[in-house]
Amino acid sequence: MPRLAPRLATVLTKDTNKPKYLSFTKNRRRKKSLHDAKRTVQPPSFNFRNYDRSILLSDPKHNPITKSRHYEMHKSLPPSIYLPKGALKGRRAKDRPREMTAQERKWWTSPYLRMLSSPIRLCAATDQFLPSDFLIRLSFLRLPPSRLPRGGPSLAIVPDGIQHSKYTVKRGGHGFHILCLREAVDQILTTRSYRRTTRESTVALNTRLADQISHLLRLRVLQELERLADRMQYDLRPPLENGNPHTIIRRLTRDEFASIKSSGTIGLENAVAVLVVPPVNRNPITKMRPQGSMSSMPPNPEQEMAPPKTKPLPPLSFLMPKPSGFQSCSGNLSLGGLLPNATVPFYNGLTAFPYAPQRAALHELLTRLLSLERKRSQHGFKPTRESSGDSHAKVKHSHAFLLCSDQENVKRGDVAAVAIALWRLRMFESGGWEDRTYSWSLGTDPDIQKLL
Repeated sequence: MPRLAPRLATVLTKDTNKPKYLSFTKNRRRKKSLHDAKRTVQPPSFNFRNYDRSILLSDPKHNPITKSRHYEMHKSLPPSIYLPKGALKGRRAKDRPREMTAQERKWWTSPYLRMLSSPIRLCAATDQFLPSDFLIRLSFLRLPPSRLPRGGPSLAIVPDGIQHSKYTVKRGGHGFHILCLREAVDQILTTRSYRRTTRESTVALNTRLADQISHLLRLRVLQELERLADRMQYDLRPPLENGNPHTIIRRLTRDEFASIKSSGTIGLENAVAVLVVPPVNRNPITKMRPQGSMSSMPPNPEQEMAPPKTKPLPPLSFLMPKPSGFQSCSGNLSLGGLLPNATVPFYNGLTAFPYAPQRAALHELLTRLLSLERKRSQHGFKPTRESSGDSHAKVKHSHAFLLCSDQENVKRGDVAAVAIALWRLRMFESGGWEDRTYSWSLGTDPDIQKLL
């Protein structure tokens, strides 16, 4: 025991100073591609007239039957957003890494194109194939035998893959996908349609599964904001010049916020989201503001600090259109009526994050991003006569934070990932489905209608 106690003390102290990210002990393998741009492979011929004898007895080096791998086509490496100077190809690799072009970066900054390009999965509630970003993955967790009563359930349904992989590990094993909608989660628990995905007859049902998923979706927003702040903090690029429009985040002034409210449109081309997050009020008893929390455990109903119900809460989000002159991420492509008009989601932090510690963490992360953006702009600020004359003029800002994403600021941080996390939260709370039909809209292009 005297030898064991110091070891336990060192282990406990290490756990208290545990980093927020998961530590990967193994070295990551560099992606290797077998793609060779110089190699041109002609498709083999299986016509018997082209062979004097059996195809199995033809050229042994290029035989399409015994040497079928010779005719395989390999994909090239995916382009990266930023490629450092002097980047070399991997060992025994014939494909050299490349950087995204300006058009590819423009497509990458669109959260909607990235959601549509996610892997296709089958929804267990609607039996429709949808991109995985429009679905929620649920997996089966086997309960330990010590906690199982006799004849009790041996499996439990838990959400999986909602948090970022930097913070938690995705569970393996059996699972299924359902629509990213609160009603779909309640429906699959009521109808018990999950039985066709497992052989176990006894499954423990969590009555607050929808609340747990909603809590993890809000936590994913905080995780993406924290990763964006860490990326901006350690960015080694030169500071922004005075008047650079490629900012990631900024606060709207009161005049801009009033103009947006009165006109009903957002006249900013690179805007992807607007968040209205005021500071959290102090506790009337302790006179202290709540501390920010990024815990993965959902709060108990008694712990939730609901705002006073003197006024009805605003909607979680709504869409504000852009002026008709703005083009979408498709660039110069003529898509007719396939794409809808460009809109920007407007999120109310009080409704989207009702739990006060989570809302406090959201406000802290947004102010941290704002301070990093200001610090970067001040390093490259060059005072002029006009700016020095108006330096004493104070501009009053609102509680609205504007998130921007374009092909230039994506090199400093991935804002589209934050927009995707916010949109998934909006979908789960019944805000991302048009007319609550939960089906795809193929537009009004007559050429598309002819294909149906």
